[in-house]
Amino acid sequence: MPACWQMPSAASILCGIKKLTRMPASKRLWSLPR
Repeated sequence: MPACWQMPSAASILCGIKKLTRMPASKRLWSLPR
């Protein structure tokens, strides 16, 4: 699986949501490169 920031923006948003449901560290999602 490619990293979230390597995907198209729509896919990266979905990937980020999946990560948010797994880990409560929501700031990690926003700290990732866009």
